[in-house]
Amino acid sequence: MTAGNFTGNGRSDDLVVRCSDGETTMYKDTRLSELGSEVMLVASPNWQPAATPLRTYPDHSRP
Repeated sequence: MTAGNFTGNGRSDDLVVRCSDGETTMYKDTRLSELGSEVMLVASPNWQPAATPLRTYPDHSRP
């Protein structure tokens, strides 16, 4: 884990974390009491996308 200014906002409030499985994630604009928004930079080799989401229609019907 390392902290620094990785988003160009002039503040050293970003965290970059590399997990043991190889995933690398940045937390932008982190504060003292909360992590910032999460951005996956490198996915774990074992990462699988979630199941295909259901399609929604304006009238909430399904095909």
